[in-house]
Amino acid sequence: RVYEGHHADRPEHKIAVKIFENRWLDGIKRLEIERFVLQKLNHPNLVRALDAGNCEDGVTYLVMNFIDGIRIDQFVLEKGFDYRQIAQLFCQIAEAMEYAHQQDVLHRDLKPGNILTTVDGQPIVTDFGLAKRLNLEDDKSLTATGLLVGTLGYLAPEQADPNRREVTRSVDIYGLGATLYQVIAGCAPFERDNLLKALDELRTHLPVPPTRINSAIPLDLERICLKCLAKSPADRYASMREMATDLQRFIDGKPVAARPLNMRQRFWRWCTANPVISGLSVGLCLALLSGFIASTVFWRQAVVEQEHSAQLLANAKAILEYGDKAAETLLMSTPGSLKYRRERLIKSVQFLDDLVELYPDDDEIYRESATSYFRLGKVCATMGTWEEALEAYETAHTRFLELANAYPDDHTLRFDVFHSLMGLDHIDRDRLGLPSEEEGRLAEAFEIIEELATNHPENMDYLDALICTQTMVYPRRYKLDEPSNNLNRYETMHKEAVRLKTAFPEPSQKWRYVCATAVHIASIHLDSGNFDEAKKWLEIARQAAIEFVNRPDLEPGELLDFAQCIIYLRKLAHEKGDVAQVEELGREWSQYIEKCVADYPDYYVFQDALSQSESILKLDD
Repeated sequence: RVYEGHHADRPEHKIAVKIFENRWLDGIKRLEIERFVLQKLNHPNLVRALDAGNCEDGVTYLVMNFIDGIRIDQFVLEKGFDYRQIAQLFCQIAEAMEYAHQQDVLHRDLKPGNILTTVDGQPIVTDFGLAKRLNLEDDKSLTATGLLVGTLGYLAPEQADPNRREVTRSVDIYGLGATLYQVIAGCAPFERDNLLKALDELRTHLPVPPTRINSAIPLDLERICLKCLAKSPADRYASMREMATDLQRFIDGKPVAARPLNMRQRFWRWCTANPVISGLSVGLCLALLSGFIASTVFWRQAVVEQEHSAQLLANAKAILEYGDKAAETLLMSTPGSLKYRRERLIKSVQFLDDLVELYPDDDEIYRESATSYFRLGKVCATMGTWEEALEAYETAHTRFLELANAYPDDHTLRFDVFHSLMGLDHIDRDRLGLPSEEEGRLAEAFEIIEELATNHPENMDYLDALICTQTMVYPRRYKLDEPSNNLNRYETMHKEAVRLKTAFPEPSQKWRYVCATAVHIASIHLDSGNFDEAKKWLEIARQAAIEFVNRPDLEPGELLDFAQCIIYLRKLAHEKGDVAQVEELGREWSQYIEKCVADYPDYYVFQDALSQSESILKLDD
C-alpha cells in the first residue's frame, strides 16, 4: 500500500510512504531490495528513496518523494500530445533507464502505470518493487521460483519462459517498447485479460503493427516500437541509450536506425514460434526463402496428400502476410531496387498463380494475386517497360473486377478496381498513345472514386484518391472553360487537400495534393497576369513540397512535384522580366533532376525529364 504523507518538520512537503504489511519473507526482502536500489539512484526522472525501516509492530516501510502526476498514457491523451512530443517523453525515460542500468539495476515492470508524468510534463519512473540488482547473489532466490515476474501484457517473452536464463537489461527495453505501444496504439501489444492466451500470443505471435490500429502513427515511430518488442533480445536495441538515440533521430526528422524485419526474418520468426505447423511444410518455407523456386510439382504432390493441405494453405497465407507486403514496403524507397523488385514480383505472381490453380475457390489468394500483378504493373511502369506494365495491369484489373462483381457490398474491392483502371489509363494515354478516355476507363474510374468518397466520407484513403484524380486528371475530364470557373474548382480541391493533410499530422503521401492543387491555382493566376497571386500560391506549393518529399517513406517519383514548383517559379520570373532569376532557377531545376537521376537511375521519369530538359526549360516569347 502507498500512502500520501507529510514531512514532520516541513508539513508543506509531501512524501509517499510504501508499507508491506504481510510478513512473507520474500515480500519483505523485495522491499529491502527496492530501498537499496532507490538509494543508489539519483536521477530527475526516477523516483527517489528518502527513508526506510520497520515500525514497532514490525511493519516494513519505505519513504519516497511524492510524485504529483498521472499515468503517461492518460497524460498524453489529456494533453493531446503529437507523436514527436510523445517520442520526447520516451527519450527522457530511456535516458533515465540507461542511468539505472549503468548502476546495475533492472526495473522489470515498466508499464504505463509505473511511469507518472508531472503537471510540467516530466516523466518519472516509479515502483521498483520488482527491481533486480545485476551481478549480486543475495536476490537471485527471488527469481528462481518459476513465477512470472512483471505485469501481463508488458512482459518480455523471456520473462514468461519457465526455463528462462537470467534476464538482462533487454527486458526493460521490451517493457518500455510495450508502454510506447500502449500510448500510441491505445492498447497493450498482447491480450491482458486471459493468462494462457496472453502467454501463447507472447510466444507465437508478432504484435499487430500500430499503424494497422491507427494509420496516422508515423512509420519510423512504429519501427522503433516494434524493434523494442522483438521476440529475441538480440534483435532489440542493445541498450536504452541506443533507443534514446533513435527516438531523438525521429524527433529531429532524421531516418531512424530501426528497420522492419525483412521477408526472411519474418518467416523465420514465424517458423520458430510455430514449430509444429512449420515442420509439416518446411519445403514450402525453404522454397519461398530461396526466391519462390519450388516447382509446381511439389505443390501438386502436397495437394494429393490431403492431410497436409490445410497446413500448406495456412502457411502460404502467412507467407503472403509477413513476406510479400513487408518486402515491397521495405524496398519501395531503396535506391536502385526497381530491377530487383521486378524480379521478385515476377516470382511472386508465379507463386500466386500456382496457388490460385491449387485453390481456385479461395478468394483471399485470388485477391492477393491481383494485388501482386498490380504491384508488378506499377514497378514496370516506373521502369518504363510499358508493354509489360500494360499486361500486368490488365491481369490485375480483370481479377479485381471479377471479385468486385462477386462481392458487390465490399467497397474496398471497388477501390482496387479504381486503382487498376487508373494504372491502365496511365499506360494507354501517356506511353502507348491509345485513346483510353474514349474507351471509358477514365470516366469509369472517376465514377467509382466519386461514389466511394461520397458514400464513405470517413475514409481518408478515398478522399486522398479523389483529390489525386481530380488534380492530376481534371483538365482531361472537364473541358477547360473560363479561368474563374477553373479557379473555383481548384480552390475547392485545395481546401479538401488541406483537410486531408490536417487529418494526418505527420508527413505522408497524403500531404502531396496541397502542393499539386496550389500549383494549378498559381498556373491560372499566372496565365491571367495576376503575378502577385501566382507567386503567393507557388510559395505555398514549394513549401508543401519540401514538407512531404523529405520524409523517410518517400516514393521517389514524388520528387518531381518539387521540380514542377521550380519550373513554374521560373515561368513567373520570365513573365516579370527577371532574367537573372530565370537563369538561376533553370540551373536549380537541372541540378535537381541530375541528382534525382544519380540517386534513382532506374526511375524512367527522371531519365525522361532529363532527356526533355531542353523543351521543358524552353520559354515562350
